[in-house]
Amino acid sequence: MGRLTLMVGNPSKLAMILVAIISNPALAHEERNCDPRAGLVDGSCYVPRTVPWWTCEEDTQLNSRQREVTAAQQQRLEKLSLTLFASTVPDYRPDAPGASRSDMIALFGQPVGTMSEILPLDPLGDPSETERWIRITWKFAGVAITTIGPQSDPDRFWVDSGEISGAKVSLPYGVRVGQPVDRWKRQFGQPNCIYGHPTYESHFPYGEDAGLFGPPLYQIVLFVDKAGKVRRISWDHPPGH
Repeated sequence: MGRLTLMVGNPSKLAMILVAIISNPALAHEERNCDPRAGLVDGSCYVPRTVPWWTCEEDTQLNSRQREVTAAQQQRLEKLSLTLFASTVPDYRPDAPGASRSDMIALFGQPVGTMSEILPLDPLGDPSETERWIRITWKFAGVAITTIGPQSDPDRFWVDSGEISGAKVSLPYGVRVGQPVDRWKRQFGQPNCIYGHPTYESHFPYGEDAGLFGPPLYQIVLFVDKAGKVRRISWDHPPGH
């Protein structure tokens, strides 16, 4: 840039030259005024707020195509939903044989604690009905599982919900608690955001679009910290399934 010489002596000419300098970037390097007390001079000071997707500030309810989930990712998710707790210890199905205490110990070792609760067979049914369910919460190292079964046969039950918080608990497809949530996304696709948490839903055997019309059969919720790491996961049957 060439040198600009100002001729002092004519105030009107000096004012015109200063206006030209200010309006021409080649003649002056004007600093951006980003002082919030003064307001923005132009849009150059605006910095858009970036929020990681896994913070789930807004809930979503999209099917797998809208979330751009591949067929392979969808298959992994469905298998994970079926096998996370329900392969060896079946989920609640009255026509299934159920599981036993020995099955639980074979999978997770001796429980470090249990808690049971007696429930009516049908909370809205005949109050004179004497048959009852027994709900048991089993606590293992890094794992908590809730089962439900008939009180008359307490060693026969089905899995109602489960939670994994231990980083040493082995899971399929190379994922585990303590990993970045993006690793889960690579394996199972983009989850929906439900109640502020990344959530995977499986609607089979009703089809992957059933989420737009009814509750999923299985739901896996990821609890993610501020650094984007999965600290625990829960698995259950959402209400109304």
